[in-house]
Amino acid sequence: MAPDPRVMAHERETERSYKNLSIARLDAARTRPGGYNSQAYRTLLHEEFKKRLPGMEPYEWQLDVSEALFLGLDCTVIAGTGSGKTMPFVMLLFAAKDKDMVIIISPLNALEAQDVRQRQEVNSKTAEEVDAVCGCVSRRPMPIRIAPDLSRRGFLFVPLF
Repeated sequence: MAPDPRVMAHERETERSYKNLSIARLDAARTRPGGYNSQAYRTLLHEEFKKRLPGMEPYEWQLDVSEALFLGLDCTVIAGTGSGKTMPFVMLLFAAKDKDMVIIISPLNALEAQDVRQRQEVNSKTAEEVDAVCGCVSRRPMPIRIAPDLSRRGFLFVPLF
């Protein structure tokens, strides 16, 4: 029996994705001030995850996506509801410096409210503090035209559409 073409296509896409991640790691190590160490970054994410979410472990794919986003790669994640797709965006904050900010723009108010509640639980902060710390855009939609300006100023712009 011949292999399923959908499985073969998925395997090719996965291989291509990991090749892109490897190239981005090498580029970052070569071009970022102070270099870049993938293993050190992933260890930091893993340790912070376990510290903030006791008894839980990040999935390897969550570490991959978080690192890819940190390195500036575009990512597509297809997974079921409640599987942890939002966590890679949040994990970026685990390694963020005090001046860093991640802005997540979500057109779904219910999902946004859920994310704020989850961040509150993780950080034990009020919703307003979470909005300020996480850069969560809530209750006020941000026009898409603002995104390029935020990128130029060093913010990581993560639209969830």
